[in-house]
Amino acid sequence: MATTKIVNISKSDSFEEVFGEVQKADAKEVILIIPRGSKLAKQSGYFEAFQKEADSSAKLISIMTEDPKVEEFAEAHGLHLLATPKKAVKKLPAVKIHIPAERLAKAEYLNEVEPQSDEVQPQNQDEEVVDEPEVVLASVSSRRSHGLRDIIKEEQENPVKIKNESKKEVAVRVKKEPVYESREDRVEELWAEKRQEAKQKRSRGNGKSNGLIKKAILGVVTLVVIGGAAFLLIPAKAKIDIQTKKEEVDFRINVVSSPNFSGVNVATSQIPGQKFVVSKEVSDKFPASGQKEVAQKAHGSIKIFNNNVGKPQRLVATTRFETPEGLVFRIPVTINVPGATKGSDGKINPGIIDSEVSADRPGPDYNIKPSSFKIPGFKGLPQYEQFSAISTTAMTGGVVGLSKVVTDEDFAKAQSQLQQKLKELIQTELKEQIAEMTLIEQGDNVKLDTPITNVKAGEAADELTMTIKGRAEIVAFRDADLEQLVASYLGKKGNFGLAHSQLKKDFDTAVYDEKTGQLTFVAHVIGQAAGAVDNEKIASDIAGMNDDEIRAYFTNVKEINSAKVALSPFWVSRVPKDQNRIRLTVE
Repeated sequence: MATTKIVNISKSDSFEEVFGEVQKADAKEVILIIPRGSKLAKQSGYFEAFQKEADSSAKLISIMTEDPKVEEFAEAHGLHLLATPKKAVKKLPAVKIHIPAERLAKAEYLNEVEPQSDEVQPQNQDEEVVDEPEVVLASVSSRRSHGLRDIIKEEQENPVKIKNESKKEVAVRVKKEPVYESREDRVEELWAEKRQEAKQKRSRGNGKSNGLIKKAILGVVTLVVIGGAAFLLIPAKAKIDIQTKKEEVDFRINVVSSPNFSGVNVATSQIPGQKFVVSKEVSDKFPASGQKEVAQKAHGSIKIFNNNVGKPQRLVATTRFETPEGLVFRIPVTINVPGATKGSDGKINPGIIDSEVSADRPGPDYNIKPSSFKIPGFKGLPQYEQFSAISTTAMTGGVVGLSKVVTDEDFAKAQSQLQQKLKELIQTELKEQIAEMTLIEQGDNVKLDTPITNVKAGEAADELTMTIKGRAEIVAFRDADLEQLVASYLGKKGNFGLAHSQLKKDFDTAVYDEKTGQLTFVAHVIGQAAGAVDNEKIASDIAGMNDDEIRAYFTNVKEINSAKVALSPFWVSRVPKDQNRIRLTVE
């Protein structure tokens, strides 16, 4: 079994990992070297477990640490504490050491031991004599170990205030960032280990001790040189934070947009537009709410045919059309029926026209199904065979007596509901068509046709059937084109760019003229504008510059209020030439 086992613990080692190492250690003494901030400093119970393990396994568990919390827990549970390199060691009185006879027999290995007295006196008043274990830790030395901070000192930030030509104060800070400070703990640990080795070797002879110390020093120097070389391989980086000039803006621009414009014209405030046209139709049925005594004629529509080639026929209002059953219907207005045409194959194509008709008398007898018709006024003439008519839908509305009636309110309500529905359908379709373009309200751009109904207000019917057609024609534009006009306006005021998140645009007095195809409107712009800077150009310009050159450069960029440049690692004195290693942010 070994005499002593040293366990170096890192901050991230868990209690379970450390406790496992203690349990499996085949040594009389286990020394735990615990750094500041270790997970073991979180619970006192960890050290209680260490003490129980020491009692059960007859091991001596010692603690070396600079963490006050760990020291507190160790002392509370009776664990042995070893001094650290950063604590001064008090002078101790001489200690009597009894050397067994079997050890005296091996005195040839210990040149400094002479069995003349049972008391070993200090050879120097400033040197301490302690009762040491076989493995003596270098961390009990009273000398201060050297850390990374003694080799590399961090440069302080150097804020410099300079003024540009416009007397505007510009702050440019160049900061060098330190790296890898965490190596300090490792360097100090190596010093402690090497001093421990040197002290052990002194007990075997001064000659060997001096050689080991030299090797220890050489090892530390080698580590520092290797670490320095590694640092030099870290690529240089630059981080630039820029704050541009800001100005509150509030202005209006009269804009004209048309599909006839090929591009943006800032002089005339013209931008290209795109025309969209949408047509829709809606229809529905509504119950009649009125009731009264009526004598109403049936009505419907017919299709009239003229087979007389090249000869149109004028039919005056009230011209009669008769069914095979002798029921007569009359046309309400005068119409002209076009003449027939003759094709190249000799086939005659009749002239056709549609017309409304109403029954000659009121009553339900005239509510007939689709039928054929002749013109009785042409009897005895060639036109009687040349003219005919048919109905494709039933005649309706013929009634005598108490009946449901479509009131004016029924008609107005149905018309309002269908018009609203039609406008919503057209607006939805327009938004889908314009996609990413900007659409603004252009007055009442939806044109509605006259409603088509089965009956008129005041006529008898169980329900009102209404159909309305509508059409909209608008011009939409790209927001990027409008922003060119805004940017031009700001540029005239002082080379300002657009802060998109802080600029708001409203539109009013928009009017579309179908004849000219032009949309005119007023764009109201309000918010905060920022100085316009070219990120890529700045990165290209400052690549390879040193501190003074950077300050001079940003002083001459009038759109910038201040700039902060951070170079890393700490020894870098110029912006890297590789623009991929330059990170630039603009606020």
